[in-house]
Amino acid sequence: MTALLISACGNNSGKGEDPLGQAFEVVAGGGSDPAATRALDTKLTGLIGDLEVAADGVVRLLVTETSGRSIVAISPAGQVQRIKLKTAQRGANQLAVADDGSLYVSFTGDGGVFHVSATGELVRVVGNGIRGFTPDGGLATGRAGATLGITVDHQGRLV
Repeated sequence: MTALLISACGNNSGKGEDPLGQAFEVVAGGGSDPAATRALDTKLTGLIGDLEVAADGVVRLLVTETSGRSIVAISPAGQVQRIKLKTAQRGANQLAVADDGSLYVSFTGDGGVFHVSATGELVRVVGNGIRGFTPDGGLATGRAGATLGITVDHQGRLV
């Protein structure tokens, strides 16, 4: 079996073998152009906080760079799309993708979870911006602690 590799090293395309003998093939990030739209030509920079593979086979990476946060989507056909998140909030740590392609991202700072539009606009769906806890049975839009994991089930519910 060959492992598929998304490389953040740049100039690292092709196939190879790791030190333990596992075969790998670089499928994205082996290039030198951060703005490229072809997976093998693009250079991935920043810190990858989370990775999700959706039902449609698209790999999405939650990336934090000095210029901000973004979601990098890599299609099975090798196309790259970047969605720059329109927020100054720090601590983006989890990404969830629904079967319909809806995106959600959580932040550790105030425990918020946000729906992400195709243009990078964020709409809060969990938390109210004040760190804390809401009693059992309370609204999702009450105080929230750090959100360390999110997912979307097959019925489209954020979990």
